[in-house]
Amino acid sequence: ASRAKFINSAKSFMSQYGFDGIDIDWEYPKSEPRVNPVKITCEQFRTVNDHGGSSADTQNIIDLFKEMRTGLPGASISLASQANLDKAKDQSVDKIHPYLDYFHLMVYDFTVSDVPGGTMFAPNAPLYNPPAPSPAMSIDYTVQGYLAMGVPAAKLQVGVAYYGHTWFNPSLTSDQWQKFGGKLGQVQGECCGVFKTTTGAKPGKGSGLCGSMMYSEIV
Repeated sequence: ASRAKFINSAKSFMSQYGFDGIDIDWEYPKSEPRVNPVKITCEQFRTVNDHGGSSADTQNIIDLFKEMRTGLPGASISLASQANLDKAKDQSVDKIHPYLDYFHLMVYDFTVSDVPGGTMFAPNAPLYNPPAPSPAMSIDYTVQGYLAMGVPAAKLQVGVAYYGHTWFNPSLTSDQWQKFGGKLGQVQGECCGVFKTTTGAKPGKGSGLCGSMMYSEIV
């Protein structure tokens, strides 16, 4: 009943405003519960509670897209889909592709620095797997995995990240910082709020996000 209510609401909205399709952002079935602090200012931030999913969601997402395809005839239906293949399997990618027009592959943030505790230096969105000990994930890893799960190549759209991640570690020599993997960032202490313990470098003036630089800031 709730799926039917959602589909009818989407159909009405699309008809009213002249939309050709709908993109679903379900990140992601079977997720663990977590609490996310979201920065507003250095002194003020709000807490978002993600209650997580359940093992039943791997079937629920199949039922949702199957019913959406029937209930939204002629509409373009797409999914913001996981780059990590284990999580993609939780999204039932191998079962839902007949009902979808596109998968918008979120092939970025394979490694980030703006989290408490930090991570090793590694590419944000590498085309091919970087050398160990960087995480063995890349655009190629994701695309090949989807093809192996039976998703037609024509339904795959690669997301491009117009930003980069930075790390803070002033102890590295010039030859060390130019190599990915094995090196960890340090807390630089000049960020505030929820990013106080990040190992990312100071933010650019546009984004204001520690550990990240927008494309325009990099240029």
